[in-house]
Amino acid sequence: MDLKYKYFDPLLAISPIDGRHRIDLEPLSEYYSEFALIRNRIKMEVEYLIALTDLESFSLLRYLSLDEKILLRSIYEDFTLEDAQIVNQIDRFGYNGTPALNHDVKACEYFLKTKLSGTSLHDIQEYVHFAITSEDCNNIAYNFMLVDSLQRFYFPKLKEFCDVLANLALDYKDLAMLSKTHGMDASPTTFGKEFANFLFRIQKEFEFLYSFKLPAKLNGAVGNFNAHYFIDPNINWIEFSSQFIANLGFEPNFMTTQIESHDGFTKLFSSLASINNILYDFSVNMWLYLSKGYFVQQKIDGEVGSSVMPHKINPWRLEVAEASTREANAKIFGFINKLQHSRFQRDLSDHEAQRAFGVAIGHSFLAVSHLLDEFSRLEVNSSIVTSDLDGVYNVVLEAVQTYLRTLDFEDPYEILKDFSRGKNINKQVFHDFIFSLQLSDQDQKYLLGLNPLNYTGLASTLVERTVFNFQISKLQNL
Repeated sequence: MDLKYKYFDPLLAISPIDGRHRIDLEPLSEYYSEFALIRNRIKMEVEYLIALTDLESFSLLRYLSLDEKILLRSIYEDFTLEDAQIVNQIDRFGYNGTPALNHDVKACEYFLKTKLSGTSLHDIQEYVHFAITSEDCNNIAYNFMLVDSLQRFYFPKLKEFCDVLANLALDYKDLAMLSKTHGMDASPTTFGKEFANFLFRIQKEFEFLYSFKLPAKLNGAVGNFNAHYFIDPNINWIEFSSQFIANLGFEPNFMTTQIESHDGFTKLFSSLASINNILYDFSVNMWLYLSKGYFVQQKIDGEVGSSVMPHKINPWRLEVAEASTREANAKIFGFINKLQHSRFQRDLSDHEAQRAFGVAIGHSFLAVSHLLDEFSRLEVNSSIVTSDLDGVYNVVLEAVQTYLRTLDFEDPYEILKDFSRGKNINKQVFHDFIFSLQLSDQDQKYLLGLNPLNYTGLASTLVERTVFNFQISKLQNL
């Protein structure tokens, strides 16, 4: 094997995932990489072999001792990079006099048989990969990889980000803020409510992803248990397969061709794409709020914001987060468009998509990671948020026209429209207008007490409710 192939410098990477971003994503390679795929194929084959030996009605195989099961499982539990390189050589280059197989799953089978030879398990080595097809192994291996990547790598970071959103929402639940609809001034909200809104949206998708069980198949070459049934028609192979898949933590799927239909992958990645779209929305809006001065950026000595403008502190992490969601979803939408299509009982074109799952997860992780980094450097500039709203009385006229309707005031909306549209209404102009309406002292006093900073409705209550529900969900579902 060429040493250039074996040893790889991230600076030579074609993809930024394994290049510039390797420093952030290196742990992901433990869960999603060619090494991880090989290891999880071995894991599936080992667990399947053990399950066959545990099947009382399958008389062709003997029971294994506890020590033998430990020995078998140690093959994948102690799997090394050197082991994976041997499998890769068996597949692509040839190994120990055997020519290249050009079949990655068969290479795993050969490797496993080699591991069993010379042990007490040599007598069962021909039951490795017994009566199953490559896709029985692959679909379960990819499931292992996705579950590990999400639960051990992505979910903890997303949960950390949700905690930051929850804290920001509570800290600023009462900070009144000028809202914008269609880019124009609109009824006030609170800054905390904006964070809570994003938290609420992410939480719903997070709960789905966290609880979703991927389907899996183990039913032979075209999904009919042909070889299993031919060898022993008296065994309930459907029940065996169901129990085996359930024990691995997946949802049994019996109605398949050679491949598992990938409908589960589509559902999972659709949800991940939704989270990325929400994070894209968040990144862009926070960037806009930052440009309005609603945040103060922390100055870090030694860092450079611009190669020519020395005063600059740029929010590049927000921009990387924004771009990472787009890169992730570009892959994800490709998966969704591809994976639910297969020629006849199967073709191999899904493999390139499946091998790229880690790229989508990597970019998704980068988005969350950079948002966390950015918000560790930002402080809310409450005085700017307040001054941007204070004195903009146009935004409380909604309340006035609605209140006048309750007094049977004639054409209140039209009167307010004529009074305000296209004008800047300050406090004095607003008060003069209220006096001109000739209302009762009680009604007049009520409307004069209205101002942009106290017209935020139930925003604070909605924040508290959203954060409370998130904390409950975190205890029960996340």
